[in-house]
Amino acid sequence: MVERDFVEATESMGLSRVRILSGELFPNILGPMMVEASLRLTYSIGVIAALAFLGLSADPNAANWGTMIQQNQLALATAPWGALAPIIAIAVLTMGTGLFGDGIARTAAGIDRQRDDA
Repeated sequence: MVERDFVEATESMGLSRVRILSGELFPNILGPMMVEASLRLTYSIGVIAALAFLGLSADPNAANWGTMIQQNQLALATAPWGALAPIIAIAVLTMGTGLFGDGIARTAAGIDRQRDDA
């Protein structure tokens, strides 16, 4: 198993490996794993949109924010909302996934938001 003092302490108390995993290890890795998952989701959203903007999506006729930006880039001077709406949607989604992952990581770590503000 893992060579950590808290694992050795729980093993010396006679707890089973399942109890050590669920009570000691999983809570300690939940925060970093959520941050990693939200970062990967954010990057994948950006990569998919960038590839679709360049015309390299799997289905060019599928509804995709990158394709919407590409198709409306010529109208930016006259009607910018056709391209700005998907750009804003991508930005809000990526920021939202980052904040959601950070919030779960803080909750798993037991960080109180009110103590951080003070």
